[in-house]
This record gives sequence, C-alpha cells and structure tokens, in this order.
Amino acid sequence: MRALERRLKEIAIRAIGGLSSGYKLDFRDINIDSVKRILLVKQHDQLGDLLLFSPVLPAVRNRFPNAYIAVCTRGYTKDVVLEDPLVDDVLVIHRRLGNWRVRDLACAARCLVLGFDLAIVFNTISHSFTSDMVTLLGRARYRIGPTEPTFPRVKKNAFYNIEVSIPRERMQMSEMYLSIAEPLGVSIGEVKERMYVGREWEDEAASALESWGVKRDDKLFAIHPGGARDYARWPLERYSELGDRLSLLPNARIVMIVGRGESWGEDVARQMKAEPIICKATKLKLLAAIFKHVQVYVGNDTGLFHVAASVGTKAVGIYGKTNPDVWKPKGSHVIAVRSGDMDVNSIKVEEVYSAVMGLLQ
Repeated sequence: MRALERRLKEIAIRAIGGLSSGYKLDFRDINIDSVKRILLVKQHDQLGDLLLFSPVLPAVRNRFPNAYIAVCTRGYTKDVVLEDPLVDDVLVIHRRLGNWRVRDLACAARCLVLGFDLAIVFNTISHSFTSDMVTLLGRARYRIGPTEPTFPRVKKNAFYNIEVSIPRERMQMSEMYLSIAEPLGVSIGEVKERMYVGREWEDEAASALESWGVKRDDKLFAIHPGGARDYARWPLERYSELGDRLSLLPNARIVMIVGRGESWGEDVARQMKAEPIICKATKLKLLAAIFKHVQVYVGNDTGLFHVAASVGTKAVGIYGKTNPDVWKPKGSHVIAVRSGDMDVNSIKVEEVYSAVMGLLQ
C-alpha cells in the first residue's frame, strides 16, 4: 500500500512539475510591500521539531509586522503555536478524518478561500507531500522552499517557485530553518526556542503546585525518564539515583513527569528512596507553565526537553545517537550530556549530576 502511495505521489509531483516548468523566481522578484498574507508550513509530527522551528516566528513577524501570519502544523503539535500573539491563525492538518474539528475545517476554508501572498515550507531533513500540497492550494504568488531534500526519483521541488540552498554542514536545526527565510531580509537576533503560555495556564500550574504542597522556598527539579525510542532512554535506575542525589540539595523536591501512556516515571519513583511528586499533566501548555517553576529539568532527547527550554527553564538533555550540535535547543541555559560512543548506557550519573550543578551556579 505504501509503495502505491509513493508511486501516486511521484506521478502527482511530476505532473505539477510539468505544469510549473520554467516558472521560477528569485528573491529579488518579491514585492515585499505586496505581502499581506503569509503561510508558514511546518507540519511534521515531532514536537521538538516544531519548537526548533519556533525562532522563525519572531523573525518573520519583525519583517512583516502588519501581515496576517498562519502556521500549518499537525494536531499533535498545534499547542506550541496556539494562542501565540505572533500567529494569527493555525491551520491544523490531521491524518485521520475523525480528528478534524469544526475549528480546523473553518480555518482550512478561510485559507483556501482567501489564499496567501507568500508561503514558506520548512522541509529540511525529510520531505512532506502534504506540506507541498497545502502550499499549492494556498495559491501563494511566492512559494519558498529548500532545494533539498527532494522526493525519491524526483530531481526538483516543483511546488516552489523560489528555492533556497541550505548550508547543512553542522548547522543547528533552528538556524537551518531560519536560513530558509533569511533571504527575505528577516533580522535574526538571539536564536532561542519559544512557546507562549497564557495567564490561564499559569494559574492552573499554580493550583497544581499548591495541591502538591509546594512551598515558596522549595526548589523543584523535574525529571522525565520517558521517550519513544528505546535506544535513546537513559537507564531507569540511574534516573532514580540522580533523583535521590538531587533530593538532598537544600529545599529540593523532585517532580517526576509521567507522559501519556508512559510508566517509566512511576517506575523510577518506586525505585527512589525520596518520595517525588508525580506529575501526570497531559496538557502541553500546563506542563510548560509548570516547567517555569522548575530549577532544572532533566530528561532524554524528547519533545518535553524542548518544551522546558522554550519557556526559559534550565535543562539537561541526555543524548545518544542523535547529534546535539544539530538538534539541541540553542542557549546557555541548556546542556547536552553525551558519551563518546554515542550510547546513553555509557553515561554516568555523576556526569548528569555535574551538568545540573553547573546550571545552578
């Protein structure tokens, strides 16, 4: 079935390429003053990936302060950009028909009817046919995307009439995303992930802390031992040892994060001598608001590591095969711990503890 799907996509891409043959522009052809409606397309499923993209939002908003800006993303990651004052609308693309809501359909209808002047597709590591189709249906006069990657057996990205060559070698991912928009003249200042958290979430987080008996002088340390990839999870017994060591710090309390459908956090809590707070919050904005009260977050290379970094919380990420030079959030408040053999099992508790203490200094 997947082979047939790929073949149909290839046929569609070649057909569109034939129709758009020769219709290529340069950034110098863009009439900046005519750009009133902008679509930013970043609709892969990974939460961390969308947060790595988030520095693009202030850069584009500063370049087009009065433009209508919509972000196209997946349902799983939409909370990163919902309610963001820099974003006027969020176009959510669901894989399953049953997941579509009235709000999603209304937004899609607005986008189809009103269209866009400028669309930018932030494909970097993989290529999304859906992203390209959304861009095409948005009828933007200027459609910007990277020259690579292309689809298998397809030599060019036919959906874009302005292509950007990305300098990929050892470039951090947020910087890579910004490089796609940089020729528009966007001003790139400090590169840092961002996630807007509204007052209602701040209040809900305060209520959660109160229900846990957290006092004003308590120092919270969040630990999230979960993660979808087995090879990227640090051993649970080392998390429990780390939690016990951190609990000995003055006024320290450990907040154990238990993600949706996970049991690792509870497993670590049972192994600990100290009794941690068990946080089973499943709303992303609520977790982000809770992280703002945390001294240091410690976890594997997951989306929640990026969430903590995006609200300014000091964070230690435990990395294995994934290259932190590319995928770690930018900023001095974030540290990646990685062994020379790129195996999380080789990382000692002392290394992670030292990283936490370094952030506290």
